[in-house]
Amino acid sequence: MKKVLIISYYTPPQNTASAVRTGKLMKYLPSFGWQPIILSVKDSGIYLKDYELFRDIDYKNIVRTNSFDPLQIINKFKKKADIYKNIRETKVGLKNFVKGLFPIDDKIGWMYFCLKRAEKIIRENKIDLIFVSLGGINHTAITGYKLSRKFKIPLIIEFRDLWADHPFVNRNIFGKIINNYWERKVINHATSIITLTQGFKKNLQEKYSLIDDKIQVIPNGFDEADVPKKTTQSDNKVLTFTFCGNLYKDMTPEILFRVLSSLPKNELRILIRFIGDFRFEFWELKKKFEKKLNKKNVFIEVLQRMPYLQMLKELQKSDILLLFLPNKVKFNEIIHAKFFDYLAVQKPILAFLPEGSEVGNIIEKEKLGYLSISNDFKQSTDIVTQIISDVKKNKMIDFKISSEFRNKFTRSKIAEKLSIIFNAKTSMQRKDKILVVSNTAWNIYNFRFNIMREISNLGFSPLAVANYDSYVDEVEKEFEFHKIDIDSRGKNIINDFKTFVQFYKLYKKLNPKLILHFTHKPNIYGTLAAGILKIPCVNNIAGLGETFMKNNFVRKMAVLLYKKSQQFAEFIFFQNKDDKKLFEELGIIKKDNINILPGSGIDTRKFSPQLKEKEDNIFRFLLLTRMLWTKGVAEYVEAAKKVKEIFPMVEFDIIGFVDNNNINAVPQKTIDYWNKKGIINFLGEQKDVRKFIGKCDCVVLPSFYREGVPRSLLEAGSMGKPIITTKNIGCKEVVDDGENGYLCEIKNSYDLRNKMVKMIELPKIELEQMGRKSREKILTNFDETIVIKKYTDVIKRILK
Repeated sequence: MKKVLIISYYTPPQNTASAVRTGKLMKYLPSFGWQPIILSVKDSGIYLKDYELFRDIDYKNIVRTNSFDPLQIINKFKKKADIYKNIRETKVGLKNFVKGLFPIDDKIGWMYFCLKRAEKIIRENKIDLIFVSLGGINHTAITGYKLSRKFKIPLIIEFRDLWADHPFVNRNIFGKIINNYWERKVINHATSIITLTQGFKKNLQEKYSLIDDKIQVIPNGFDEADVPKKTTQSDNKVLTFTFCGNLYKDMTPEILFRVLSSLPKNELRILIRFIGDFRFEFWELKKKFEKKLNKKNVFIEVLQRMPYLQMLKELQKSDILLLFLPNKVKFNEIIHAKFFDYLAVQKPILAFLPEGSEVGNIIEKEKLGYLSISNDFKQSTDIVTQIISDVKKNKMIDFKISSEFRNKFTRSKIAEKLSIIFNAKTSMQRKDKILVVSNTAWNIYNFRFNIMREISNLGFSPLAVANYDSYVDEVEKEFEFHKIDIDSRGKNIINDFKTFVQFYKLYKKLNPKLILHFTHKPNIYGTLAAGILKIPCVNNIAGLGETFMKNNFVRKMAVLLYKKSQQFAEFIFFQNKDDKKLFEELGIIKKDNINILPGSGIDTRKFSPQLKEKEDNIFRFLLLTRMLWTKGVAEYVEAAKKVKEIFPMVEFDIIGFVDNNNINAVPQKTIDYWNKKGIINFLGEQKDVRKFIGKCDCVVLPSFYREGVPRSLLEAGSMGKPIITTKNIGCKEVVDDGENGYLCEIKNSYDLRNKMVKMIELPKIELEQMGRKSREKILTNFDETIVIKKYTDVIKRILK
């Protein structure tokens, strides 16, 4: 039986929503092949112990530790007999103020003890999975994150409530920053995310762009074994409304009190019961309305928190069960835990909710009772009046919920759903690993994601390895990431040796079945490390860049390193025939295990023609590139100057990253000068370039850098744009001269100017025809599916 470590502050025999959910998982998960070990605290401060509710669980599997909890220390000085009085006299504002002193949560003093004991549990048991359920106490997610990282165990986080965006928690600016930081970090790392409502799922998906496979909804529920078998009917001379649970700020029964106090007095006695522990604000509201209500034959009864099974019996004595939520959009996503207790006893619900709330939609769709907008006095009055009238006329019939709908929420069914996710995520963890290695996370995110998805579809577990940059968070949303320090353009042999050592240690630790290398230093040092460890690897020579442009010492060293390393490569892909031919001439490759790829390929569905008409009649050229002299930036600017002498209204845009660490970089002050003079419009680095390509008439790349196949030209062609580029290695593959664009001479701004003028003077119909031919060429020769197919064929052959 597989083992899951469940970290939960509240656990059986405590009677809280989170403790009940944890206890029921402990009861039912073993039926589906999972043995839970629960880690909790010795004293959580919940005074009501409910052993009858958890009569079926084995308490030996609950491990409890000490905790440093300032509130509990204070409570130890109070007499136990004063508990109910303390709760009653505590103001919500005071309680929230004390909690607000702790940015994550006021129970964070447990983290040290929890981590220490969890590490011992993991070392002494074969833990397959870590499961953390959040609901107000959120530091446990950070604990789970640290454990998962340290022991390489998959982590599943359950959001019973939202974390950073909890609607009942008001945080200061510091609290918002630190909670958003940790929430993002934990979610990006987690193997899977569980939410209790569709609204919570939507909130997190929109905030973090989570794919459906990573986040799933498993709602709260009830245990059929706990539900009393016989329904006890209430006194037919009394109409009994019952609410159980907690009432928070703005979540009050005031609307019901107002309605009932406004109605004429009638002979039917109405009893409103509240089961739970209610704070100062509730008692003040009760005091405000009680005399008015008593005059109308309406009475309020408050029952203290009671054992769960007793509470269900009290619900069964009721005619109507109550729900309250404030009429604010941020509360639409909440479905109370008590809602599922109401389903268990099958009594009609009277709910005062925000318009469009998720729980309201369920009540309406499944005909579970009566629904009113929280602050709509007239609607609420009409509904309550109708209920009273029906009771007087004995029109209220037995309320029945669809058994098919109700059975979705049994605790056994919920444990089964969770076990399916547990199995899927742990089996994924045990899959053979294939590493995808590049110099930057940016490169992996932009160019290798679809290959990694296809690797996953083949049944392997793809892991990303790269230097750390701002795109790591994007990568970790979908794949496991491992950091390697790579100085992409550095020539320091000591730093490169350190990079090689890192590759060796990481590859030995991860022990993958196969490694896919991209970019120069992974192709060299990663391949050497893989060769020593006898791990097969596939390399991608995506252009040779500046290193092979001059016949100097750096080039000779590069040739030597390539010769030594590529002998260990199981297969080598080139992105153009010129690079392949050069490697053959230099004696770097001698085997038949080589092939030509159409660049990195392009996702032609993502980069598709935009049919929207241009907003102006300005002819616009666009250069998309890193701001390096070798990319032909100076030639582009010189040509722009010459073209503007003839066509002053033509615009020349540049999108690109200013690489200040590269000695070949165009200085920012030079770019600013061109921009100020009106020669170009420098748009800086852009995460999504599609709207800019869509606005332009022609994409230009005057590169004399040793390219593979330039990504910018593939993007432009895929979006149906004519292209002007040089007769350079890698560039000329994308353009058929005169068909989908023009080729110009290398380092020749005058020839580039002539091709630009020629493009401007083309009739609109011919310009559009060039664009269509660009799209056709990309679809035929450079679609990403071609690249992926070649990779998957090689992977299958190597790992057959």
